[in-house]
Amino acid sequence: MFFLISVGWLINFIFSAVGRHTNVWPAGLAEPGVVGGRAAPGKSWPWLVSLQHQGQHFCGGAPIAKHWVLTAAHCDFRCVPAWGRGHRSRVRAQAGVPLLSPPHGEQ
Repeated sequence: MFFLISVGWLINFIFSAVGRHTNVWPAGLAEPGVVGGRAAPGKSWPWLVSLQHQGQHFCGGAPIAKHWVLTAAHCDFRCVPAWGRGHRSRVRAQAGVPLLSPPHGEQ
Protein backbone atom coordinates (compact mmCIF):
# COMPACT_ATOMS: atom_id res chain seq x y z
CA MET A 1 0.00 0.00 0.00
CA PHE A 2 2.83 2.38 0.86
CA PHE A 3 4.37 1.65 -2.55
CA LEU A 4 1.15 2.60 -4.39
CA ILE A 5 0.81 5.84 -2.44
CA SER A 6 4.46 6.69 -3.12
CA VAL A 7 4.06 6.03 -6.84
CA GLY A 8 0.89 8.15 -6.87
CA TRP A 9 2.69 11.08 -5.23
CA LEU A 10 5.61 10.71 -7.63
CA ILE A 11 3.32 10.78 -10.68
CA ASN A 12 1.47 13.78 -9.24
CA PHE A 13 4.76 15.62 -8.71
CA ILE A 14 6.00 14.86 -12.23
CA PHE A 15 2.80 16.03 -13.93
CA SER A 16 2.56 19.18 -11.82
CA ALA A 17 6.18 20.07 -12.67
CA VAL A 18 5.66 19.42 -16.40
CA GLY A 19 2.62 21.71 -16.54
CA ARG A 20 4.36 24.74 -15.07
CA HIS A 21 5.26 27.68 -17.25
CA THR A 22 7.92 30.26 -16.60
CA ASN A 23 8.10 33.85 -17.75
CA VAL A 24 11.77 33.48 -18.61
CA TRP A 25 12.52 33.81 -22.32
CA PRO A 26 15.54 31.75 -23.49
CA ALA A 27 18.73 33.80 -23.74
CA GLY A 28 19.79 34.79 -27.24
CA LEU A 29 16.29 34.68 -28.71
CA ALA A 30 14.31 37.74 -29.67
CA GLU A 31 11.28 38.53 -27.56
CA PRO A 32 8.04 37.00 -28.81
CA GLY A 33 5.64 39.21 -30.72
CA VAL A 34 4.86 40.64 -34.09
CA VAL A 35 7.77 42.54 -35.63
CA GLY A 36 7.19 44.86 -38.57
CA GLY A 37 3.51 43.99 -38.78
CA ARG A 38 0.66 46.31 -39.61
CA ALA A 39 -2.99 46.50 -38.65
CA ALA A 40 -5.30 44.36 -40.75
CA PRO A 41 -8.11 46.23 -42.46
CA GLY A 42 -11.63 45.40 -41.27
CA LYS A 43 -13.30 42.31 -42.73
CA SER A 44 -9.95 41.01 -44.04
CA TRP A 45 -10.29 37.75 -42.05
CA PRO A 46 -13.88 36.64 -42.85
CA TRP A 47 -13.24 33.04 -41.77
CA LEU A 48 -12.79 34.15 -38.14
CA VAL A 49 -16.06 34.64 -36.27
CA SER A 50 -16.57 36.30 -32.89
CA LEU A 51 -19.55 34.95 -30.93
CA GLN A 52 -20.82 37.75 -28.72
CA HIS A 53 -23.37 38.11 -25.93
CA GLN A 54 -24.41 41.68 -25.07
CA GLY A 55 -21.48 42.97 -27.11
CA GLN A 56 -18.90 40.87 -25.24
CA HIS A 57 -16.85 38.22 -27.06
CA PHE A 58 -17.21 34.82 -25.40
CA CYS A 59 -15.97 32.39 -28.05
CA GLY A 60 -14.59 32.13 -31.56
CA GLY A 61 -15.49 30.01 -34.53
CA ALA A 62 -15.38 29.56 -38.29
CA PRO A 63 -18.29 29.83 -40.74
CA ILE A 64 -19.20 26.55 -42.43
CA ALA A 65 -22.46 27.62 -44.11
CA LYS A 66 -24.59 30.76 -44.44
CA HIS A 67 -26.22 30.39 -41.01
CA TRP A 68 -23.80 27.98 -39.30
CA VAL A 69 -20.62 28.58 -37.28
CA LEU A 70 -18.31 25.74 -36.22
CA THR A 71 -16.94 26.28 -32.73
CA ALA A 72 -15.52 24.31 -29.79
CA ALA A 73 -17.83 22.23 -27.60
CA HIS A 74 -17.13 24.41 -24.56
CA CYS A 75 -18.64 27.37 -26.43
CA ASP A 76 -22.16 25.88 -26.23
CA PHE A 77 -24.17 28.88 -25.07
CA ARG A 78 -27.13 26.65 -24.14
CA CYS A 79 -25.10 25.58 -21.10
CA VAL A 80 -25.30 29.06 -19.55
CA PRO A 81 -28.52 29.00 -17.46
CA ALA A 82 -28.26 32.72 -16.61
CA TRP A 83 -29.18 33.56 -20.21
CA GLY A 84 -32.59 31.92 -19.85
CA ARG A 85 -35.07 31.39 -22.66
CA GLY A 86 -34.51 32.98 -26.03
CA HIS A 87 -30.76 32.58 -25.60
CA ARG A 88 -30.11 32.12 -29.32
CA SER A 89 -31.54 35.54 -30.12
CA ARG A 90 -29.08 37.06 -27.65
CA VAL A 91 -25.99 35.71 -29.41
CA ARG A 92 -24.41 37.65 -32.26
CA ALA A 93 -21.90 36.21 -34.72
CA GLN A 94 -19.60 38.81 -36.22
CA ALA A 95 -17.13 37.79 -38.95
CA GLY A 96 -13.85 39.46 -39.85
CA VAL A 97 -13.60 41.63 -36.74
CA PRO A 98 -10.08 43.12 -36.53
CA LEU A 99 -10.41 44.04 -32.80
CA LEU A 100 -12.50 42.33 -30.13
CA SER A 101 -12.61 45.56 -28.15
CA PRO A 102 -12.16 49.18 -29.22
CA PRO A 103 -8.76 50.84 -28.65
CA HIS A 104 -8.28 52.49 -25.26
CA GLY A 105 -10.49 55.56 -24.92
CA GLU A 106 -12.86 54.67 -27.78
CA GLN A 107 -16.30 53.08 -27.59
